[in-house]
Amino acid sequence: LAESDEEVRDKAQALMGDGNPETRGALLALLVRRLGQEFFPVAEKIVVVLADPGSPTGLRESAAFALGLIPNNSPLTSHLVQLMRDSDSAVRSRAAESAGRLGSEELAPSLVELLGQAGTRGAARRALVKLKGAAVPSLLSSLASPATDDGLRQRIPRLLAEIDEPAAHDALTMGLKADDQALRDASLAALLRVRRLDPGKTLVDPERIRPRVLEEIEHLEGLQRLMDALRTVKGKDAAFLNQALDESTGRSRHRIFDLLELCHSPAELRRIRKNVAASSKILRDNALELLDSMLPREVKTRLLPLVERMHDGESVPAEVEPLSSKGLESALAELSNDADPWLAACALNVGARQQWPGATEAAL
Repeated sequence: LAESDEEVRDKAQALMGDGNPETRGALLALLVRRLGQEFFPVAEKIVVVLADPGSPTGLRESAAFALGLIPNNSPLTSHLVQLMRDSDSAVRSRAAESAGRLGSEELAPSLVELLGQAGTRGAARRALVKLKGAAVPSLLSSLASPATDDGLRQRIPRLLAEIDEPAAHDALTMGLKADDQALRDASLAALLRVRRLDPGKTLVDPERIRPRVLEEIEHLEGLQRLMDALRTVKGKDAAFLNQALDESTGRSRHRIFDLLELCHSPAELRRIRKNVAASSKILRDNALELLDSMLPREVKTRLLPLVERMHDGESVPAEVEPLSSKGLESALAELSNDADPWLAACALNVGARQQWPGATEAAL
């Protein structure tokens, strides 16, 4: 019977009283439910007025809470999208919590947007986990979008691990072959987190992991070859590059063992990983024998020699000759395109010092 939006707001506030947003929201939800389908236009008018940006923050927050307490097939829930874009983070968080309670896939894109905002990140994460597999398409869409900032891109794999459903595992497996190395690492870390919590669970088909293992082995082989060659280059700048190469080969070895852990016993792989780096030759040999027995031929024939080299020291193999000028340029060109930004920067620095003609072009 109210004649203006202001009167609607005043009457609704009088009915809800002066409690906190949860109490007033529960009363509002009860009012909307009691009005029923017959008086739906009245209920919608109340929600529209309370959710309006011009309403007091407390009323908008109450409206956001209330919408999570009504049936998820009600057309009124569509107003949560507006409330998840509210200017106040408390209202946006309430709307996210309600979206999680409703479990509606249609609200997932708005929740992903809130995941990228500091004030609403926690509420959005909890809501997306409640949506389970229904949230995965929106999360994948965000990963694929060039507009997604790096911070949000790195948080999505961890969230997929929390969802812990086949669709999420599949999305993380796809992330292992992303162009972005940071995203590949985040996806691998997320899969490992799930795997280690439940080692008996089969997350992915080992046949999908093997190509990633072989790719990383190929990368490590290339790094090892370049490291052997560049150790013949002297000078302070070359020392930085060699150190960066050593660190990068270490990370590559870790990725290989992490990938293998997705297909084999995590406890056994962690024990092997520890023993191949042990000072005791007996422990190292035993670890290598275990690797030899568990890995398929195409993997072990390439991986075992690389693991054995971990204890060869810093000496350059006898067959490696000092690089020619052309050979140095080729090596630096290859490293300047590496996914590791620090390694690429060190290579460009040496190139500039050595007056490599392609250094400027590579830097650009």
